[in-house]
Amino acid sequence: MKKKLTLFLAALLLCIPILATASVYASSIEEVYDRFLTGDAASRGEEQQLANGVYRSVEMLSIIASELDTQGTYHSYIDDVLDLYTENDRYLNGAAEQTVNGLYRTVEMLEIIAYETDPDGMYTSYVESVMDTYTRSDRKASSAAQQKVNGIYRTAELLEIIAYSLDRTGDYEDSVNDIENWMVQADKDADSALQQASVGFKAAAMLLAVICYEADVNGAYTGYIDDCADQIADAYFDYASQEQVNGAYRMVELLQIWAYCQDW
Repeated sequence: MKKKLTLFLAALLLCIPILATASVYASSIEEVYDRFLTGDAASRGEEQQLANGVYRSVEMLSIIASELDTQGTYHSYIDDVLDLYTENDRYLNGAAEQTVNGLYRTVEMLEIIAYETDPDGMYTSYVESVMDTYTRSDRKASSAAQQKVNGIYRTAELLEIIAYSLDRTGDYEDSVNDIENWMVQADKDADSALQQASVGFKAAAMLLAVICYEADVNGAYTGYIDDCADQIADAYFDYASQEQVNGAYRMVELLQIWAYCQDW
């Protein structure tokens, strides 16, 4: 399983940067992706793979947030999230706590991006509602497993808002609705926090694929997005932990594509 994931990641790494050699953030994007591959090679088990994927997602999102922040309005907020990400990591014990740290910073970085992609404030109340749920659910959580579900569910909800915000023509409304409906039903069917986390990672990855299609206005990355979407939809795993790694890894790949799309 791990070998298959690593080979697929390496294939994307070899191809995607070629399309963005003149971009401002290309070297930063490639550095994050190199750490992603290195982290995967060094991982011993799925918990460490998951933490690797989530951490790299935070770093990719910080690049995207910076790309979108053309007026410097959110610079200090981006730095604050990154500082908290780094500071917390120094005191964590194990991959499970790292995953929560990464997911919580992912939520906070996506909050920034949600505001950046919605300059008219049409979705402000929805973003605020998600963040209120994020705070309340964290207070109620009694374990890292519950915190993980909180983090990945709020991630999916913010990605849904961003997908709607970027869909200027309504072409992707049905796709986003279908993913939302799937997530609601899959959550009802889940009988543990482990299964809920799997649902959240898959939904988040599917929503990111939609966002990448929206951001790829010239169609330069369509084939790469299709590859990731196929890996999300068609992959079958024996364990929920493997499903989570697959979702987290596809998220990093898609975030890399999104970062390149924003960097033209």
